Amino acid sequence: MLNENKTVVIHNAVFESSFFYALGVVMKCKVYDTMAAAQLTLKTNMEFRSLADSGLKKLVPELLKAELPTFESVTEDKFFDELNLENFETGQV
Repeated sequence: MLNENKTVVIHNAVFESSFFYALGVVMKCKVYDTMAAAQLTLKTNMEFRSLADSGLKKLVPELLKAELPTFESVTEDKFFDELNLENFETGQV
């Protein structure tokens, strides 16, 4: 179970929570979903932002004026099962 006293920031919480649940992890913490926030706040007066316009590849350059690194550059062209998770910095949840 994720710590109930912490707030977790997740992009696309629906997908992530489904993934965690399949692994037996129950998310009882507070969740701030950046995808949901983008859809609700970055809209015109008449319509909400679509899912296609709420992804990180679109939001990061638009809001942060930065480019996301490519998947290949982050993983060094390896598949997920080839990655050594001990080499990645992780936050405690």
